[in-house]
Amino acid sequence: MWIFRGGGPGRTVLLYRYKPTRTGEFAKEYLGRYHGYIQADGYKGYNRVGKDNDMIRVGCWAHARRYFADVVKISKKSVSVKEAMNYIAKIYLVEKEARIKGLAPEEIRDLGQEKAKPILDRFKIWLDEKVSQVPPSGKTGQALNYTLGFWNELIVYLKDGRIPVDNNLVANAIRPFVVGKKTGYSPAVQRTPVHVQLCTAC
Repeated sequence: MWIFRGGGPGRTVLLYRYKPTRTGEFAKEYLGRYHGYIQADGYKGYNRVGKDNDMIRVGCWAHARRYFADVVKISKKSVSVKEAMNYIAKIYLVEKEARIKGLAPEEIRDLGQEKAKPILDRFKIWLDEKVSQVPPSGKTGQALNYTLGFWNELIVYLKDGRIPVDNNLVANAIRPFVVGKKTGYSPAVQRTPVHVQLCTAC
């Protein structure tokens, strides 16, 4: 099941489409000639989306955080991983501040540049230091490498106040299709400025 979430301010649209496959070809075909931002997790099937069009990939911080959260579930004494989650929590606090104040997109961008960017700069330095200290195949290594591997995509949201820090809204919209499944769900794509999100569940 594929779901597209989009529309302008106050005009949200949820569009569901069923396909017997999760291949990125469908998303690529459906998005057609769209030009703008595409927010997605790291699922390889979405790499085809925007490859031949003028689309900019944006990462999802909820997915980066989930990798670290999985490590904490295994070892609650993992100080390093908790430090990573603290960095991410601070990013979300900036997002929360913008939401509470009801800031316009330009103001959200300026706030992000002022408060979130310095946090992200320090986080990047921390990640670069830690990644060589743990085995890449372990849970902690996977979390570090996922975040570093998609770093350029994860910080794109700072460029435009219309881009949220994650695509949880579309993930929540598809949740009913995967309730009770052990495999969970895999949020996919979100577009801004037209602000379209895409999710799949199988």
